[in-house]
Amino acid sequence: MAIRLTTNARTISIYNIYNNCENNDTLQALETHLSHNTNTTHTNTHTDNHMAWFSDFNCHSPCWDWAENSQLFHSETFMQPFLDLIQDHAMEMALPGGIDTLQNSRGQWTRPDNIWCSEGMMNLFINCNVQPNIRPPKADHLPIISDLDLSINRTDPTPCKNYQETDWEDFQNTLTQALTTIPPPQELRTDEDFNKAVTDLTETIQNTIQEKVPTSKPCPYTKRWWTKDLDKLQKTKNRLSTESYKMQAIPNHPVHAEYKTIANKYTSEITATKNQHWNDWLTYIEGKDVYMANKYATDPPTDYSSA
Repeated sequence: MAIRLTTNARTISIYNIYNNCENNDTLQALETHLSHNTNTTHTNTHTDNHMAWFSDFNCHSPCWDWAENSQLFHSETFMQPFLDLIQDHAMEMALPGGIDTLQNSRGQWTRPDNIWCSEGMMNLFINCNVQPNIRPPKADHLPIISDLDLSINRTDPTPCKNYQETDWEDFQNTLTQALTTIPPPQELRTDEDFNKAVTDLTETIQNTIQEKVPTSKPCPYTKRWWTKDLDKLQKTKNRLSTESYKMQAIPNHPVHAEYKTIANKYTSEITATKNQHWNDWLTYIEGKDVYMANKYATDPPTDYSSA
């Protein structure tokens, strides 16, 4: 998979590569592609074209792996096409050597993943490192986060109230206290009494909303089913993932079992929350939403434009 980002200052081609550990067919396909698209993939320190490979190469070498993993080092015959590709395109390693990126089923840490960038692109990397605290619960690979300085202008979305992230217990306590400052419920005999009661109640509720409901910026990738409980569970899972990563040299440390338990619970809660959210939505659907429900049900799962 590949994408190309173009700004007023430069063009960056980013390739997401998986290379089979038993052959180099993917690397051969990459070399063929690069040789046939030199107008956009040709890079050097004097051009505005840059290239990056974010990849699971399955290539182990003492240049980036630990010496303790020498049993994983590939033969010179297997590694040479990869090394030639790096040299031919003057690629530099953006992810520093010695950083583990995968924990196998036996608990051993290795480095099959790597990030390479073209000559002159290294100064665009603000940061490039693994981030174990956001490791997905069922994943053996660690996420590698790269921050690039592309200096592009962004639109600023209008903030809105995020009711799903509201602490409703705190909201209810605050509202209950605020309602004691307005006249108590009573029989309303005139239009003026009715209008004043409506105004008092509305202002009290709106003031509580302003005080207790957090503000967020809208995002097209918002998970409509996400809840505050999942947010808390995710933070616990992320913290334990970091602690487990730090204790990788102690296989029997209890934090590893604790992390697996909370990761499994997190996964189960996500599935249950998704099902509950969409079942509720379908149960209470209104006429104006029938068309959208039909689109969700009939469109193929890869038709992200409709979703």
